[in-house]
Amino acid sequence: MDPIQDGEPCRGFGSHKPLVPYCHWYGNVYGCSYPNYYGPRESLRGLAADLSHKSPLSVCNVKNYRKAPESFRRLFRRTVRSTHAGVAPKVIALTAARNEDWVLGLSLRVSLSYCDAVVITDHGSTDRTAQIIREAQAEFPDRQISIRRTDDQEWMEMDVRQEMLDRGRQLGGTHFVIVDADEVPTGNLFPDLRKLALKPTRGCFVSLPMIATYHAPNVFRWDGPWGDTNQIPWAFGDSAALRWKVSDAYQLHRRTPYKAVNDGLMFAGKSFGGLFHLQFVNKSRLQSKAVWYKMIETLRYPGKRSPADLNQIYDWTLHEDGDTQIYDVPESWWAPYRRKGWLQYFTPEAVSWQHHEVRKLVAEHGLEIFSGLNLHGIV
Repeated sequence: MDPIQDGEPCRGFGSHKPLVPYCHWYGNVYGCSYPNYYGPRESLRGLAADLSHKSPLSVCNVKNYRKAPESFRRLFRRTVRSTHAGVAPKVIALTAARNEDWVLGLSLRVSLSYCDAVVITDHGSTDRTAQIIREAQAEFPDRQISIRRTDDQEWMEMDVRQEMLDRGRQLGGTHFVIVDADEVPTGNLFPDLRKLALKPTRGCFVSLPMIATYHAPNVFRWDGPWGDTNQIPWAFGDSAALRWKVSDAYQLHRRTPYKAVNDGLMFAGKSFGGLFHLQFVNKSRLQSKAVWYKMIETLRYPGKRSPADLNQIYDWTLHEDGDTQIYDVPESWWAPYRRKGWLQYFTPEAVSWQHHEVRKLVAEHGLEIFSGLNLHGIV
């Protein structure tokens, strides 16, 4: 049966009543009857079991769930978790990589240390990516690594993320972490990563603060959009209703699956750590990545956005002004990885693959088509 959509009536054994605000009506969901009020725990447990086992619908995919009183939502989440008590959780990392040998050896080892499996899509890498994966697998023989290589010329991000999710589901994943190759949790979180990855409930995702190591590994930026409001969706509890593949042809920049509901930040503030986004560690790399994305959008979606719009969208990461606030990275954020010897696999000074791709695109298409784009002197 197809997943129930937000706002649609429940479809099961003759049910025609919609899920109304505050979830007042529970009745006759897939043939089970529940009270027409916030009933006793037994009725709530029955509803949770019915929704989670007989239907792809998750409580987090019901639009009006978020309007319900917090006491109801807490009780429902606890009930759903207890319903799954007999199912062994399985955490799987989803990682897309393309010529990321400057950091993949670090990020992959971190993922293998707390995840049951890692699903990787290698998008046409010409560097040491395959060798790095083999070496990491040898160090973690009890972990699964599912690898798929694609040599598609275009970066079809939504297709890639959907295919990785499908493979992860085949491996039995109950919880997924989204780990791009240039992302690593801060080391102070290292002992608790698995526990944190298991926090989100079905159909919901949680985020970590983004820690932008700014042009060097030992400092990070925390101001304006780099600060308290900048967070990265990190882990989600799976539900059959979640998907990345949709009819929309736009194939870039969607971090979370459609239908996933935001359960918010796991913690906030610059003192607690979060997720290192290491694209910012080298200014030249950051410039090359911004220019490459602007070129890709220009070629793939002509007329969708003006050069001025593309400059604004992709160059914000390069803006610096008098309010720029830089802080030292605490020793504890790198210490576990240094002790394990994993920082040898982190070489931020390496030239990015986007730098070469930018020059290749200009050679293929000419400069005129990219008129108006700030190319930051790369060509």
